[in-house]
Amino acid sequence: MAGVRDGGTSASADAGGTRLTAVNNVSEPVVTREPILAVDVGTVVTRAYLLELVAGSRRLVSIGECSTLGDDGLPDVRGALTRALNQCLEAGGRTWADAPRERALITSAGSLPRVAVIAPSPEDAAVATAELETLPLVLLDPMVLDGAGLNPDVIGAFLESGSPDIVVLMSGSRGLDHERARAVAESVGLGMAGTVPYLILAGDIRQFDSLKLMIDNYLPGRHQLTRPEPQPILQAVGRRIMESLYQRWSDPVDREPLTSPSGGMIIHSSLHGIFVAARNVADRYDVDVLAVHSGATYTMASTYTGMLNARRGVNVVRDDVGAATGRLALLREVGASAISRWLPFDIDDAQLLAHARQAQMTPWRVPVTVRELLIDHAFGREAMRATLERLGRRFEPDRTWRGGSRGLASIPPPDLLIGSGGALARTPRLAQAVLQMLDAAEPTRLTQLALDRSTSMALLGVLGYMGGSLAVGTDLEHDVLLSLGICVAPEGKGHEGDTAIRVEVIYSDRAPLHVDVPFGVIEILPLPIGERAALKLYPSRDFDVGLGKGEAAAPRVEVQGGAVGIVIDCRGRPLVLPDDNEKRQAKLLQWFQALRAYPALSFVENGKADI
Repeated sequence: MAGVRDGGTSASADAGGTRLTAVNNVSEPVVTREPILAVDVGTVVTRAYLLELVAGSRRLVSIGECSTLGDDGLPDVRGALTRALNQCLEAGGRTWADAPRERALITSAGSLPRVAVIAPSPEDAAVATAELETLPLVLLDPMVLDGAGLNPDVIGAFLESGSPDIVVLMSGSRGLDHERARAVAESVGLGMAGTVPYLILAGDIRQFDSLKLMIDNYLPGRHQLTRPEPQPILQAVGRRIMESLYQRWSDPVDREPLTSPSGGMIIHSSLHGIFVAARNVADRYDVDVLAVHSGATYTMASTYTGMLNARRGVNVVRDDVGAATGRLALLREVGASAISRWLPFDIDDAQLLAHARQAQMTPWRVPVTVRELLIDHAFGREAMRATLERLGRRFEPDRTWRGGSRGLASIPPPDLLIGSGGALARTPRLAQAVLQMLDAAEPTRLTQLALDRSTSMALLGVLGYMGGSLAVGTDLEHDVLLSLGICVAPEGKGHEGDTAIRVEVIYSDRAPLHVDVPFGVIEILPLPIGERAALKLYPSRDFDVGLGKGEAAAPRVEVQGGAVGIVIDCRGRPLVLPDDNEKRQAKLLQWFQALRAYPALSFVENGKADI
């Protein structure tokens, strides 16, 4: 796609609604803004960015990066800001004397607000959830006030177990009657006895005064109740989140290295910035986007789908299963076998637990052997899968989900899959990032792949909502998003060795390539960055690329090359690994070698390979 570095215009197939063609419904903006100096402060890593004006638009010129933690292992925000900014300015050929005056602080450091919704009916709860699911927060399952839900003890237990920072009280279309209002007021007193909740009453303003009096009886002087205003819940909660960001950085000493000469500064959430970047790319090119963020302390999945004028954005953030600091929680949630199934060697539960504890204590560590790298990637896969499962459940809220269920299958198929976060960006080989993204998201049919290799997607989003969805232009998107290529993943099941799909790649400057790809195999066909080719797909009768089983398909325009190439993923959907341990490990090694993602097995066994 045009906004993905060296990707150009994407391919679009007449395949069951798959839309990958870059569509610009408005003229490209002419950006004449000033240069900017920005810093993204994370819990583990701090990054600084210098954007200069090139041909009238902002371009990413240099990046500085260092640990947010000091030598003692404690946060050293001021020192991290100074070190990262010095690196960035030096690499960009600037000094502090001529540093840009416009500056921004982006942060994901600290905990995310936990938000609980209490509503009279499932419909009212769905309204609140739909508005909140785009914000950088941990959204708890809603409490519906019907039946046993009217018992203050039940509501109190719900609040106590979730420990929300913000409670949204929905009056609903029929209003909060006296019984429900009393139950809510009493339960807040029971469930939030040890904390000070921030309460937002959404709905009929006539409910405010009576509910406030009731809550005063149970929490005298220890609550914050926001009077309802004529604005969406989204804005009320969003404003509260922004207030917490400013409070977090209220000490000017900490942010002094980034303070502009005029004293002004913009503070934004990096997690919200990633969601906004995905939304803006979807709007600009009229494609369905799924972005998966794998960071040290947060794992996030964002999707933006639907028709151009009626898109739905859904955002799920997990602050408990980060790629480094959340491994112990992930082990408890999915079990050791879910992690070890992605490893081509034997490992016992005690070894996985020790590895998780080490990552928890030293999240900045870098793997020094291929074995350690593979374990890191196994945890990363499952963290993304767990987050995507929760994202999928947002699309079917009324369904009863059981253990081992696949909320993943409920996510609308994306046209563009974007990987972001340090855990993906720092992979020694791009094919490693591709495998993790495909194993976690399991995209079907035709999907463009992109990677935020510069870890600056949050900055792209922040600049977007500072000046509108088209304010950054496609040039900065080129700098941020690296096109990996296109993935063809036919849906269906077959027998090992039987042909799943025949692929024809018609190059402009050499002989065409004809490949039969068997079921259970993943292959890469060459199409480097800067090249174009026509693509023809001939699935076998049990497989579908969008037009029905056995129906051939061809993109309407030529596909463009990527840093990895054309990925043909015939491993099946859902992706199922063999139960037999030896067969599973052999299959993993086959996939790794097909993509040249990791060194040979002999290197894995002695753990001495350079990575």
